[in-house]
Amino acid sequence: MGMSPPISRADRNPDQAWMFRCGETPVHFWFNDYKQAPWLGLLNWSISYRVDSDIPHPYGTMKTRQVVAKKDKEKIFQAKNKTALWVVSNCHPQSARGVYVDLLKKHGLQVDVFGDCAEKRISEEEYKRTLPKYKFFLSF
Repeated sequence: MGMSPPISRADRNPDQAWMFRCGETPVHFWFNDYKQAPWLGLLNWSISYRVDSDIPHPYGTMKTRQVVAKKDKEKIFQAKNKTALWVVSNCHPQSARGVYVDLLKKHGLQVDVFGDCAEKRISEEEYKRTLPKYKFFLSF
């Protein structure tokens, strides 16, 4: 983004909207250029995961299926021989999700942890093979 806009206010087309887009939470948004004086009053709209943005852009979407896939749910469930999986990459979250996982483990729930912040890392291919074995996937 830079400390200063790419063009001066005088050269900016007043009919052109400037938008600020961010897909991260404020905790993970590491630069604050958009808060600097040269940028103030220049950005017309915001696009982010927040519902109060000018243009909300949430994580994920929901789609209605036209045809419901027929699956052998009993067979799928029987193949799930592990309880819960948590894949985590943010090692220093503001939330207490690590405490929550520790409490689940303390109360006897098997939770396997993979990712940058765990003892075990997992490749994308291994992840695709591993995920179907779990009854629950922790995502927070």
